[in-house]
Amino acid sequence: MTTYDAERYKNYRPAASPHSAGEEMVQTAHYAYPSGGLSANDLVRLMRLPEGTVVTDFKADFDDHDACSTPLMSVQVGLLNSAGTDLDASNMLLSTSTTPRTGGIANRSHIAGSKLYAPQTDSDGNYEEKTVAMKIVAAPATGTTGADSYFCLKYKAAEHGY
Repeated sequence: MTTYDAERYKNYRPAASPHSAGEEMVQTAHYAYPSGGLSANDLVRLMRLPEGTVVTDFKADFDDHDACSTPLMSVQVGLLNSAGTDLDASNMLLSTSTTPRTGGIANRSHIAGSKLYAPQTDSDGNYEEKTVAMKIVAAPATGTTGADSYFCLKYKAAEHGY
C-alpha cells in the first residue's frame, strides 16, 4: 500500500470553518492519476474536515481512469481511521464506486450506520480534524496517466451534536 497526497492536502491551509449555525462551507480537491499507476489498497489523502463540523454532501467527478475494454477500477472515499492506514468503515462518503472505470460523477452514498451526520471526536469526546481520503479497491486494468479526479465536500458547524 502506498499513500499519495492531493495538492489540497499537501499545501495545507486550514479549511474554512463555518461561523454561524446552518452556514454551509465547500472545500474542493483535485488529483491526477500518477504516471506510476495505482495499486489496490493505495490511499490518496484528499482534504481535511475541520473539527466540530459535520458533512452535508459529497460529490466526485472522475475522468476515464481505466482505458481497458473491460475496466476493473473501483474506489471508496471516506474518513481515514485514527492510524491513517485505512478508511473507517463507519465513516464512508462513497461505498465501492466503479465510476472511475468510464468517468462521470459519483454522488455521496447513503450507507446504513454511517456516523457522518455526527461530528468527529477523539476517544475523550473532543472534536478533532479528520482526513478525507480515497482508497483504491481495485486497480485499473489499464490506467490512464493524467486522468483527473475532482472532489467537492460540503460541511457545516455541528449544532448540539449534529
